[in-house]
Amino acid sequence: MSRKCACCDTHNDLTFVSNADDYYCMSCYYEAYHRFNFEYGTSKCEEYLEDNVVSDEILRNAIEVFEPSTASQYGYLYGLKSELENRGYRV
Repeated sequence: MSRKCACCDTHNDLTFVSNADDYYCMSCYYEAYHRFNFEYGTSKCEEYLEDNVVSDEILRNAIEVFEPSTASQYGYLYGLKSELENRGYRV
């Protein structure tokens, strides 16, 4: 049986969360259990995108090479993906 995230159904980057007795991908885990730091990263990404002109290609490349390891970095990556989806791309 293949495991998947209890929140978003992805099969990648899973961790077992004992108090939920389920598996979560790291992005959902940080969003659920480290919300303040996750939202800080998301807001920093939004600030950066408001202050700078960033092409679609740069966003796609950043998402492909960015390897987050903290809640705020996962929040920043979430912000990049959201921006790309708002521009009409599927992430």
